[in-house]
Amino acid sequence: MLRGKDLEQLLAGEGDLPATAESTEPVAESTGAPSKSAPAVDQAQVVLLCNGAVSNLQLGRSSAGGPRIGDGCSMAYRLAEHEPLSEAVLGGPSLPWALEVTARRMQVGDIMQVVASGEYALADDEEVKAPGVANEPEKRWRFELATASGQAHDKFKLSVDERIALASELKERGSAMLRKGRLLRAVDYYQRGSSLMDVLEAEDLGLPGNKNPKAVASNTRIRECQQPILLNWALVLMKRNLWKEAEDKCTEVLLDIDKGCVKALFRRGQCRVQLSSLEEARKDLLAARDLDSSVAGDVEKELAKLQRQQKVLDREDRSWAKKALGKGLDDARSTLGHFLPPGQSGSDSSTAAESGALVLQDDDNEGIDCRVTDSSKTRVNPTSATEALAADAHPLMAALKAQERTADAGGVDDLTYCRQRELIYNQFLSPKGALDD
Repeated sequence: MLRGKDLEQLLAGEGDLPATAESTEPVAESTGAPSKSAPAVDQAQVVLLCNGAVSNLQLGRSSAGGPRIGDGCSMAYRLAEHEPLSEAVLGGPSLPWALEVTARRMQVGDIMQVVASGEYALADDEEVKAPGVANEPEKRWRFELATASGQAHDKFKLSVDERIALASELKERGSAMLRKGRLLRAVDYYQRGSSLMDVLEAEDLGLPGNKNPKAVASNTRIRECQQPILLNWALVLMKRNLWKEAEDKCTEVLLDIDKGCVKALFRRGQCRVQLSSLEEARKDLLAARDLDSSVAGDVEKELAKLQRQQKVLDREDRSWAKKALGKGLDDARSTLGHFLPPGQSGSDSSTAAESGALVLQDDDNEGIDCRVTDSSKTRVNPTSATEALAADAHPLMAALKAQERTADAGGVDDLTYCRQRELIYNQFLSPKGALDD
């Protein structure tokens, strides 16, 4: 690392920063300082990044201008006015995360005030001091980008070997952050590593079934490198309760890389339990168990969670159905004793009720007059009209048979018939209307 006089000589034009070996697009070395004639900076123009965890306020611009730098470029910077310059590679682990995010937006000679909180305030090698990463104290820097050189990584120009090596390094950094509980930083590394793997070699040679074996081998290596990155990415998303995003990562593995990946099936099943997609979750979990018996214990635990979730949903469904049915039948047409056989007077209903028989009346004022006599004889499993009601029959069965005989005799339509049946069931399901055996 260059410090002190060495970097000051570099700024004076007496030295040069070495270019990185894996560079693909050179960034001409440039030095810059805020120009006195540069346009005035609006001090109120604060840019919020990373969901507000990082803020940038530009304090000075270079008159030289130039392109922004990218990952892989070497840069010299200072974090306070008049302090010696330090050197770092953009995208490496040495800079606090907020400064890395900011540097990608800067040109050589720019000066930024950077404020960051939580994980963004930390470099990778810094330990979390607060009780939780989210409670890490806010930090503030005066970040000056003095020089830049080297070449930014370009996945379209890097070789397969270079991309795999870089992606593997990013995966290892992400896993280290995961072990520290730095979930956001872990996702950042996994995302960057995965993005290097989404460029595949052309396999077809122009004829159906004619493949380039070298391209096929390269793509196989790329997929093998990407699979653990996506699985770890899904795991971090699950730890953050981002179940839909985690499900999508597992699906990406199963569709694009390995349809029989046990980890992807199991984790997607876990996500789908949380998303209440219980039937799909069951299929994934059972498929994982069938492919690898060593996960049977974990699968059983998840299936137990699934059963508990199913019971909760069933209770909610019953509650909703009960409310909906209650609203639909809560009118004068759906009260017991409202339906009487044709020709029977209202005074006869009391006599029939005293005898224990169910009294039903077919009201002409039904609201929706749908009397389809022919269709009433096509009901499912109708009771024979000549069947006698047994004296010792259950009250519910007695009520249903009496209603059926009355409906057949009166030729009521199917709508009225169904409403009458629903009313009878409600009377026996309701605590007030339930009859003892």
